[in-house]
Amino acid sequence: MVGFGPPFFLESMQTKAFLRLIRLPNVFTAACNSLAGALVAGVGFDRWPALIMLALSSMSIYAAGILWNDLFDLEEDRRERPSRPLPSGQISVRLAWLVSNLLAVVGAILAALVSPKVGLLGLSLLAVVFSYDRWTKRNAIGPWNMGLCRGLNLAMGLIMKPLAIWGVLAVLGYTIYISGVTYISRQETKTGETKGLQKGFVLLISGMAMVVASILMHSNRTIYGFEIQNDVPLLGGLLILMVLMKRLTQVWKTAFADPRPETIQSVVKTGIINLPLFDFSIVMAAAGPLAAIPIAILFLLARLTARKLYTT
Repeated sequence: MVGFGPPFFLESMQTKAFLRLIRLPNVFTAACNSLAGALVAGVGFDRWPALIMLALSSMSIYAAGILWNDLFDLEEDRRERPSRPLPSGQISVRLAWLVSNLLAVVGAILAALVSPKVGLLGLSLLAVVFSYDRWTKRNAIGPWNMGLCRGLNLAMGLIMKPLAIWGVLAVLGYTIYISGVTYISRQETKTGETKGLQKGFVLLISGMAMVVASILMHSNRTIYGFEIQNDVPLLGGLLILMVLMKRLTQVWKTAFADPRPETIQSVVKTGIINLPLFDFSIVMAAAGPLAAIPIAILFLLARLTARKLYTT
């Protein structure tokens, strides 16, 4: 009996090496972030050309950042991760630099075509991404820099409409959430250490709580002010967030009890790959289930490709 497998284009070894290099599953999650911002802000499907350009811009900028990351980490990867595409020679350094810079330019142009404000945020996002890869990755600012990358990505969509206070809160929530994921990822090569795991988990939960608060503000609800008949999408979105929080807690407990690269990677992978569920939940709560369909499709693509490609 034939089941569903990874997309056919992952079967070519050369193609697979390049898609591993750019962390393709994570690239899909970048599109989810910006699209979620736009859809929650009230951008309709009638503006589908702008939404497509927005998604492609986020994906291009994200992929460029991942390539820069591995290029600047090349010497370290040759020692600690020699099987990865660049240190193993599967992809040439020259090609990686060429493609990364091309993707950055394409991402900036696409953002500017959406609107001047989105274009400005796109350039800001590129600057923040490059600063993380080149300078802040290993210092105390690094996790917050990485978190800001996702926050700005969400803001690229939100800024397509006038930005409200709840939108600012959502951006802060995403920033803190991804900062937590980054703190945890730093423990990947530190077997037996738990300090970063603890700090990262606190940030994860705090970021999710801020996103919940932003959803409630957007819908003009308090925690006790629901109207069950009219609030099914809102309650559904909050339920998804609770399920995600439970799953993250489970894998974190495993990593905390046995802090090894494998268990820590599981937390990071869960935090990143399930980020589209984060996006889906806020779109469903704010704009309804139909508006969340593009996020669901991107989430399925991320999960399918993650079967064959690593995400950390």
